Amino acid sequence: MPIWIGPHETIAIAIRLKDFPVPRPMTHAFMADVLDAIGAAVEEVRVEALKEDTFYAVVKLHSGSQVWEVDARPSDAIALAVHTGAPIYAAKEVIEKAGIPLEGEVGEKQPMQEGLKGIVKELEEGMAKWDRMTAEEKVEAMAKMALTHEYSERAYEYLFGGEGEEA
Repeated sequence: MPIWIGPHETIAIAIRLKDFPVPRPMTHAFMADVLDAIGAAVEEVRVEALKEDTFYAVVKLHSGSQVWEVDARPSDAIALAVHTGAPIYAAKEVIEKAGIPLEGEVGEKQPMQEGLKGIVKELEEGMAKWDRMTAEEKVEAMAKMALTHEYSERAYEYLFGGEGEEA
């Protein structure tokens, strides 16, 4: 089930998945640390609804006998789940609306579906455009995407390949 995730959340997820070292906690790691410090834990993340092309998620937290369900953007909820190791679920209705059918057994490598081929093509075209940009154009593009944190460019280059250029 493809869900578009913004650049900040994408980098936060990728940093955690790739164990990319950062000198200070990024936002989702900070939130996970705050929850841990107060004795709360993320029990699960659920993508519960899809309304007019917008996904809605809930983060289920617990501390002792207390349980809370907090509304969240799926991108933030998923990034937090990745940082805490919490499971991520999607409602059957959401999967029926937005899911991409897979063939074969769970865990078996699947052939790429047509929709995914389009996504991959778009990403490849974006990366090719990035590779043709000058250092100045890259800095401007990153600013437009609100990737202003000093480690975002390093993380982006590390996670998605390419040689960083001096601006």
